[in-house]
Amino acid sequence: MTTLLAAPKPTTSFIDEAEIEHVLDASTVRDAARVREVLAKAEELGGLELADIPPLMAISDPALLAELFATARKVKEAIYGRRLVIFAPLYISNLCGNECLYCAFRARNKAVNRRALTQGEIAREVRILVR
Repeated sequence: MTTLLAAPKPTTSFIDEAEIEHVLDASTVRDAARVREVLAKAEELGGLELADIPPLMAISDPALLAELFATARKVKEAIYGRRLVIFAPLYISNLCGNECLYCAFRARNKAVNRRALTQGEIAREVRILVR
């Protein structure tokens, strides 16, 4: 039997647009030392903060850009190894309480017929994926 559920009520966005704008506006200085500080932090594999991103976005020096790419490669290989990671998403529901404007599943999109898979349907989909 198929279980149909009501979509959750829209929630407050978890993206703080005002904070993002503030950080971007406050970071107009192109500082190679700051970029290298962020790259060193990235190599520690502890993640970056919002304030770490603008200096990377402002890189215009080709040599510094090469350092960014080299660091990205190191981080990727430390996390995933020297392999290509491919996965097949298993969508079990199109219910959502968020309002991501790029996403067809967003809460206020009334054109979507909302549905959640049953346990049996999920099991069938998993069997198909692992073939």
